[in-house]
Amino acid sequence: MATALWKRIDIPGRDAAVLTDEAGSLRLEGMAMFTAAPDHQVTVSYQVQLAQDGALWAQIDGCRGKDRFSHLILREAQGWTLDGVCMGLRHLRHLTLGFTPATSVLLMRKEAICVTSAVGIPAAYFDIGQTKLTERPQHFRRRDRELYDYSTPDRSTMLRVAGDGFIHQDPGLWQREA
Repeated sequence: MATALWKRIDIPGRDAAVLTDEAGSLRLEGMAMFTAAPDHQVTVSYQVQLAQDGALWAQIDGCRGKDRFSHLILREAQGWTLDGVCMGLRHLRHLTLGFTPATSVLLMRKEAICVTSAVGIPAAYFDIGQTKLTERPQHFRRRDRELYDYSTPDRSTMLRVAGDGFIHQDPGLWQREA
């Protein structure tokens, strides 16, 4: 079991997560709270299960201001679904949730990127307020035991990753506190 607590840097907020490994299946559970706009608090709980065979499901529940939301994401043989609607994207194996750094641990654990290796790992991407999953190109270059160059179409940064696979520092966005 691994746990993490982050402070959001760009806006007021926190995120906490627990990762368990049950016979090769990874289960991530967490809760994030942040201020999306003045007087607009977001609270979200999330669970992601990544089975040893690659099957994945995620449940996301929360409130954005006074509006409640609930989403179920599945990756099955025919591709990804969001709330029962097929999104395609069958070629993608990973899920990135835009409101938390926690989902990176699943990718880090499953891909085990070697030092000096550079890899492109696109993922199905979901964020609060979206009505569909989109493909998010991601590129990683592992510099050493804990540093990764990371880039997407909208940003490039250097991630510091702890030994448990959780992001320790994502400059400008997240800082791990525990």
